[in-house]
Amino acid sequence: MISGNKHVFTVICLLCCSGTAVARNLAWNDVVNEASTANPALAKTKESLAQARWSLTRAYSIFLPQLSASASAGQSQSDTTGLSKDYSYGLSGSLSLFSGFADTSEIKSRSYDLRIAEANYARVLADTLYSLRKSFFDLLWAQETVRLSQDILKRRNENLDMVQLKYESGSEDKGSLLRIDADRVQARYDLEKSQRAQQNASLALSQAMGRSDFTVITVTATLSPGQIPATFDLRQSIERTPEHVIAQYTLQKAAAGITAAESNLYPSLSLSAGTGRSGTQWGPDSGRWNAGLAVSYPFFPGSRNIYDIKIANSNKIVADQALRQTDEQAAVRLNGAYFGFIDAVGNVGVREKYLTASDTQSHIITAKYLNGLASYQDWYTIENDFINSQRALLNARHDAVLSEAQFQNALGAGD
Repeated sequence: MISGNKHVFTVICLLCCSGTAVARNLAWNDVVNEASTANPALAKTKESLAQARWSLTRAYSIFLPQLSASASAGQSQSDTTGLSKDYSYGLSGSLSLFSGFADTSEIKSRSYDLRIAEANYARVLADTLYSLRKSFFDLLWAQETVRLSQDILKRRNENLDMVQLKYESGSEDKGSLLRIDADRVQARYDLEKSQRAQQNASLALSQAMGRSDFTVITVTATLSPGQIPATFDLRQSIERTPEHVIAQYTLQKAAAGITAAESNLYPSLSLSAGTGRSGTQWGPDSGRWNAGLAVSYPFFPGSRNIYDIKIANSNKIVADQALRQTDEQAAVRLNGAYFGFIDAVGNVGVREKYLTASDTQSHIITAKYLNGLASYQDWYTIENDFINSQRALLNARHDAVLSEAQFQNALGAGD
């Protein structure tokens, strides 16, 4: 079993690394369009939304007359009358005129179910887009990391050549040369590691899109966040979240449930009518008709109506508390995501300043070191600071775009 798993893993790696796996540059819209038709979570939620629409349409059938047609043919025999045949056909209908507001409550309930299904779809869509954004920007970050690692390796090779010359001229010791050579080996390892990470990120995005193959994917975009909202109204943002909408309509549905339960305290009124013909031969010649108005009132259904009302009121209290709890949780989540987005964007600005300073210092100290005006230790410290500043800026931009995606997900926003 173990050897079989290794074989499968080897095949996957070969597919990812082979030249037959053609890479294709995908923009964000390409990823979204493909996932919209292949993602199973979205397809499942769309069906639930369709069912809610059908249930609402079905609820309106209460206000329509109920019609039925019937026809029969039979024969019977007795000792006194002998053999006789009976034929009949007819049409009957009924219409509920009043059912204690149970019918209107049912329509309201199904309408709230539809609104809940729509909000649930909005949440699933937002979660799906967040997963796609994360995988998309993880791959973009991995691609940028590979490019940066290539630049760093090139720089490390140049540094090794420079220190090699100074060592051969006797102005630098062997320990310094070995340290620079170790940095070169580290840079080569970092490049190979980043290339493997890029392949893994490509597979992760393929899975998020709903693909079943192992085609290498590359993406094209800018690793930079959008604008921070100029104003942020926490209360309005909470009320627009799918969680609040679901909890709000659940509360309204619970209120409609009270009206439905109280309908048992009222009489019901219905109208019925029918017409038909009967006889001993087909083509019956004896006509009949009927019409009537019926009133019924369950004056003692075993106290069930009273307890139904108590249960309905309790459901409303539970829904009211659930709404309050949902809003409190949303406030913490939205506030944290918003401030996290601000912090992440601010960190990008700080890292850009440090990189500019490190770049300037690196040019100055390298020139001094080449001319013997700066020590190896001073040059080496500033050189590493410049390389670390490049990595720090790239990581800060990655964190910023993910923080923006988390903020959009907390809002329940979807493209």
